[in-house]
Amino acid sequence: MLQKSVLLSLTLAGILLPGVSSFSAEPQNPPQNASAESAKKPSELSPREKKYAEFSPLPDASGEEKAVQEKIRVLSGKKLELLKKMHETRMELIRKDQRLSTLRKRILSLSLELSQELNAKREMMALNEELASLEEEMRDLLKKSASAEEQKKELSKKSASSPEEQKPSGKQ
Repeated sequence: MLQKSVLLSLTLAGILLPGVSSFSAEPQNPPQNASAESAKKPSELSPREKKYAEFSPLPDASGEEKAVQEKIRVLSGKKLELLKKMHETRMELIRKDQRLSTLRKRILSLSLELSQELNAKREMMALNEELASLEEEMRDLLKKSASAEEQKKELSKKSASSPEEQKPSGKQ
């Protein structure tokens, strides 16, 4: 939970880009196949990347509106690529410049300290407990939903494997 608070603080401060799910005191090494990563198919995008890359057309859109929506979709994809490139460039500059690296480490340290101080306050503790109970309730519902789905699958498998057992016999 603490890490979520830190990530939120860093994202709001503009230090982390939306879609970055973790941080470390040291800048991360860029992937060796960065060009292959940037050429992901839409089906391979994470939910956060899809949020920036997709624009769903309206069902009753005219031809001109569809063209505009398609243009927006293309521009959104370009925006996502540019945001990724900006993030990679920032990290590369931080790696190369000792002053920027030191500044980044201080910011991360202060952000962590701020998060810890905030979470130690009574109001935040109550909110964090409420959040934890909501997340636990959601997990329980997901587990129940998953087990219900498994039971449905098992029943459908049984009915498919033994159809004569399912037929009621009229003669006795």
